[in-house]
Amino acid sequence: MSDMERLAFIIASCMHSGQNYGEHDYIYHLLKVNEVLKRFNCEDEELLAAAFLHDSLEDTPLKKKYIEEFVGEGVANLVFAVTDERGDNRKERKLKTMPKTRAAGARATQLKLADIIANVEYGISVRSDMVKMYAKEYL
Repeated sequence: MSDMERLAFIIASCMHSGQNYGEHDYIYHLLKVNEVLKRFNCEDEELLAAAFLHDSLEDTPLKKKYIEEFVGEGVANLVFAVTDERGDNRKERKLKTMPKTRAAGARATQLKLADIIANVEYGISVRSDMVKMYAKEYL
C-alpha cells in the first residue's frame, strides 16, 4: 500500500468511525472497493486512495478541500466525481450524478464501477435485495 493509500485509509477509518456496512464496520466496504480495483490490475495511486474516500463527502462531515489538502487534488476530484448529487430520492440522485461521473473521465467511471462491483458481490454473499436494485439501475 502506498503512502497516499495509507493516508486515505486512515482518514476514511476516522471519518466513517461508528458507521456500519451490514454486519461490518464501514471500512470493510472501502477495503473491498480498493481490492476490486487491484483485482483488475489497477496501479493508479490516486484511484486506489480515492477508493477509501469515495463515500466520505456524502456520508461524513469531510469536505473536499480537506481531501485536497491532505491527499491531493486528483484524489479529491475523483471522490467528488462519484459523490451523489442531492435529490429527493435515490433515482433522482443517481440521474444527477451519472453525467458528472462520466464527464470526469475513465478513472471516475472505474471508481464507480468498482464501488458497484463491491456492493453487488457483498449483496450476493449475504443474499440481499441490493442485487435486484442494482440490476434495475444499471440495465
